[in-house]
Amino acid sequence: MRRVMREMNLYTYYGPPMGFHARTQRDPLKDLKAEMWGMEHVAAFAHMLDGLQFNGLNHVVSDVRHIWNNAAQESYIAKENIDCALLFLDDMEGVL
Repeated sequence: MRRVMREMNLYTYYGPPMGFHARTQRDPLKDLKAEMWGMEHVAAFAHMLDGLQFNGLNHVVSDVRHIWNNAAQESYIAKENIDCALLFLDDMEGVL
């Protein structure tokens, strides 16, 4: 998110929560495994994002598609996630 926002001269806000949501019971072990996966791969993902070149058009859907097409080359990102993101972007192109 910060990588795309930086290209558009925007910033990310960190501060008090802006909303509230009720949480359901969750498996803490599953959450911990997801956190550990993130800790293992976030540096590589950030490095991939920093290396991307954009066409300068600042079109959100095409820029995000460019990110996901590059992410598809990374072995640690599940193909199902890539497919889902690209299908979502197909839908967004029809709306935006």
